[in-house]
Amino acid sequence: MILHSDNRTDTAILIFANSGKVDAVHKGFGKQASVFKMLTELTIEMVQQTGLDYEWHSERQQRGRSFGERLEYSINSLFEKGYQQVIAIGNDTPELSVQLLRSATQNLRKDQMVIGPSLDGGFYLLGMSKSHFQRLQLPDNHELSKAGQSSLFESLSWCSSRLSKDLDQCLKQLDIETLLLEPLSDFDSVSDLKDLLSAGHLQPWLNKLITHLLFSRVTASGAVQMGLLSLSYGLAPTRGSPQSC
Repeated sequence: MILHSDNRTDTAILIFANSGKVDAVHKGFGKQASVFKMLTELTIEMVQQTGLDYEWHSERQQRGRSFGERLEYSINSLFEKGYQQVIAIGNDTPELSVQLLRSATQNLRKDQMVIGPSLDGGFYLLGMSKSHFQRLQLPDNHELSKAGQSSLFESLSWCSSRLSKDLDQCLKQLDIETLLLEPLSDFDSVSDLKDLLSAGHLQPWLNKLITHLLFSRVTASGAVQMGLLSLSYGLAPTRGSPQSC
């Protein structure tokens, strides 16, 4: 889905998130697609407050075999439309705010690449200029190019706890100045929701989400009900690997 603000801007925000149906399956919520539909809607509401152009790329707009290829394709598609800076985010970071997005925008205009690291080792925000993006493309004589990889997007350890550190190291090797935002928690599973509640991170969107979960109609064996039982009785459901990749 392609969405824009009222005025054309030189910076665009990319909401890189699957549809509610796909996210629910990947993150252990069964058929509760409306939960992740709500997350995307709340993310869009926040992004609209920045006044920047934005696009939401679900699996319908994404292209590529791996997570890195799909993200690279979506970011490049915005540069090809004439934007000079792109900020990529997901729909699953409860503490991401308008202020952080504005800070990322300001630092991009200072020719800094911006990373918002997640507490699980990934990142919740990746901001870059067109020149940064071009520098991430590997020359033909690079050893990774010889291995069939055309950019650093393809070489990174996506969906692992090493991702943020690996990216920061690669950018230092390329001599790209980087700004790290404050680390934040993201929401990849029912277990993550439990952790957020335990930490007291009750942001407005999380209150809405919990209300939705409590009043959702699910079967006794449904993943959401099991998650709520875990929250109620302090049980720790098994955390799976990040399936969004």
